[in-house]
Amino acid sequence: LKGCHDKNYPLCFGGYGQYKAALDAAPADKKEDMMYLEKVTKMPFHDDYSVWNMRRFAKMGDDKLRIIHNLGTEPACLALLLAGVAVGDFGVVVELGTYLGLSSKCIGMGLNVTKREDAYFAFDLFGNDEFNYDKITRAMPWTKQIEPGFTKESSYLWLWRNATVDAYPGAQAFEGMINATTLYPRLWHKKPIALLSIDSAKTWASFRDQTLGIQKPFMLKKGAILILMDFITIDTQIKLFLTGCMGQYLQPIYSSFCKGEQWIFVATRSFSLGMVGACMQDYLGDENLEPTEAQYDVMVQRAQQHVDFMDGLNDGTKSASMEGERTCTMEHLTKELKESPMHWKYLRN
Repeated sequence: LKGCHDKNYPLCFGGYGQYKAALDAAPADKKEDMMYLEKVTKMPFHDDYSVWNMRRFAKMGDDKLRIIHNLGTEPACLALLLAGVAVGDFGVVVELGTYLGLSSKCIGMGLNVTKREDAYFAFDLFGNDEFNYDKITRAMPWTKQIEPGFTKESSYLWLWRNATVDAYPGAQAFEGMINATTLYPRLWHKKPIALLSIDSAKTWASFRDQTLGIQKPFMLKKGAILILMDFITIDTQIKLFLTGCMGQYLQPIYSSFCKGEQWIFVATRSFSLGMVGACMQDYLGDENLEPTEAQYDVMVQRAQQHVDFMDGLNDGTKSASMEGERTCTMEHLTKELKESPMHWKYLRN
């Protein structure tokens, strides 16, 4: 953890290949063995806690351990936990989009190392819709036992609170739409954002609109961490980053490669999204509907450099066992860059 405390991010995060190695080292007949998985994901500062059980279980209102369905992967949870440790003694965590609380649990457990009680601020609609209600009650029928009044018109904030309280008791949740009237620095006494996690903004317009209240003078300062939970599935985020318009301010330090969607970045310079938007206008110009072939080639080269870097990270070497993951990730990034060319016009505004 020393690399996280010292903000030595390559040492802190280590590279996806090293996360994968511990799980792949298991004998074939033990790969699905729960005891083995629990053992290899033990947290260095919690003898009785593992990433494996943290992302699956939580105590609910009846004080029984309940299974929380569909909360990510062990490598992603461990990376989020390390990001929480890296926040340190100053600055706050702001999370936009929580769902049932995987990211909240994992980041919060890392943040809890500092023993701070007032550094986590989470924002979400927390349901009030039929889609999430059906998904939750189908996967976790016990929810009706704990909260008999839970309906498709009600919030699942209670579920998020119960799922995260053991990891970070001081987490504060704000329920409702995310915009400049609900998300602003006075909520956390204008302390700098040390970690911003975004899972709620699926388009460039929603990214800008939801974060409008935290753009001045900068959304993030140099050294802050940005987690884009859906990066690998949102072509506009990939486009913004690989053009260099967002990439000039961010260095990726973790990717789930093809095993998940999360990418984690560290800000190498202070920036706001207005600066990114102005860059996109200059990048595309007034005439072009999409980048030129030469511009596409440069973006693909950048993608390869980042993918190779995140594999090695600590020692700069590429792992032979990660060749399939690198190839899969590059194919996906290239496809997302060139598919949906009409989406480029949305990045001009």
